[in-house]
Amino acid sequence: MNIAIRVNASNVEGSGHFYRTLHLARTLKSNRNFIFFLCDPLQNNYIKILKKENFQYYILKKKKINKKYSEHDINETRSILKKNNKIFDLLIVDSYLLGINWELKIKEVVKKLLVIDDKIRSHICDIYLNQNIVKKRIVNTILSKKCFKLIGPKYSIINPNLKRDKKNSLRKKIKNVLIFMGGADTKKLTLKLIKIFKLKEFSYLNLNIVVGLNNKLKKEIFESARLIPNTKVYYNLSNLEKLIKSSDVAISGGGSVIWEFIYLGLPSLIICQNILQFNNLAKLTKYKAFKLLGFSIYEKSKMIKFLKTNLLNNNFFIQKKIKKIFDGHGVYRIKKVIENL
Repeated sequence: MNIAIRVNASNVEGSGHFYRTLHLARTLKSNRNFIFFLCDPLQNNYIKILKKENFQYYILKKKKINKKYSEHDINETRSILKKNNKIFDLLIVDSYLLGINWELKIKEVVKKLLVIDDKIRSHICDIYLNQNIVKKRIVNTILSKKCFKLIGPKYSIINPNLKRDKKNSLRKKIKNVLIFMGGADTKKLTLKLIKIFKLKEFSYLNLNIVVGLNNKLKKEIFESARLIPNTKVYYNLSNLEKLIKSSDVAISGGGSVIWEFIYLGLPSLIICQNILQFNNLAKLTKYKAFKLLGFSIYEKSKMIKFLKTNLLNNNFFIQKKIKKIFDGHGVYRIKKVIENL
């Protein structure tokens, strides 16, 4: 099977889209499958990942993020697919910048189309994947009856190599804290958190701060973190598994990494960075997998109160309910659907 993947990793779109398609590609990888990534200009670290994994790729021309982005993109994407001298059985697209008009034109040059989207939008595709908690009746009104719909956390994509511990121990005291605000951290929350953790009340904590590849404030973060005892900063990690397993709690921006936290049994405090993520996370709070600070509440005083209240909690753990709706096998369910096309 020839499979193309259209995805980006940038300051605008973040890195979550790239990594979930990468995890899906790893699962689909075989001698029988040819996998080809098409991306806007990427940082060298992302390109190194594709090379290391032996995935073919093509870097598209740089385009302005405006109303004509999709129109410019479809012309080049179609052209590259045609020049590849292969008939693509499936194209997987994961981008908020591309929509139904792009899909109509791309379907002329590929046999099947799989759209990964966290938004509720109309699509012309053969397979639709939305890992959020969405009412199926709403999805049915915006998609064709013939479209195969993969809805909910059971289809969430995480690193298939993660190994879940059999037992989920109760955190009697919070000591080791993992901080990761996503690949881009557009709200500059990492730096804001570092300033907060300089307060005496938090001096007993061990901090592990992960900086995303698209974070423009990497240098400032490293410099500021040096002033806090028992603090380490990491950049360009291949995965977070070791840090997750050695932490008592995570503080994150609410991106797709929360599924890895849940799967590996790490409770988290979420300071959400966009309204789309907030709407889904608010629905998930009933499963008590994390504590959520309201969207756009970035005032220092409110963040300090949120952190103090929860980091002193002695009974912070992942509830069993969330494990029932999310078992980490989403990539394999998706793979099965793709193989049966």
